[in-house]
Amino acid sequence: MARKVPTRASIKKNMITEKKPRAKRGSKPSKFYIQYVDQNGEEIDKGYSSRGGYENALNRFNEKQFKINDHGSYTPGGKRISDVSNGNVMKGPIDMAYSIIDEENKTGVIVQSNWNVPRQAYTSRLYGGLNNYYKIVEPDGITSLEGHNIFKTKNNKRIMIDGREFDGAGWPVIE
Repeated sequence: MARKVPTRASIKKNMITEKKPRAKRGSKPSKFYIQYVDQNGEEIDKGYSSRGGYENALNRFNEKQFKINDHGSYTPGGKRISDVSNGNVMKGPIDMAYSIIDEENKTGVIVQSNWNVPRQAYTSRLYGGLNNYYKIVEPDGITSLEGHNIFKTKNNKRIMIDGREFDGAGWPVIE
């Protein structure tokens, strides 16, 4: 007697198990909040369950130049902790000799990791290295140069295709 070979459809049918119901979107309690004024002048209070979503929203609102009245996080008890006073406060001046500031496309966000302690000023910074992809980020958050093979190394200095020199730590070489 010949043995019956199961079909794909019968295999899939037998493998189907009862799926667990997914949580509804937005069912998590908010951990972060943003109060802002939209383009119509209406005050809106939005909640976010993840830090990434909260930070992306803050960046979007800053780019669109919405007025942010308050933002921060919630305690486990539900009280608000405001981060308005803890925002990006400049530590000092921007070194214009070693930075390219974009006058047309300002982000309004100062990149805190561009604070150059020896210079006591914000300068351009070379970031990257993963898969040989590099970018130069200016203090105002604008990327002025990015890509593969954007520099040549000479005497422990990285000389960019636009002529600027950066050291191994990503700081501009200041003479």
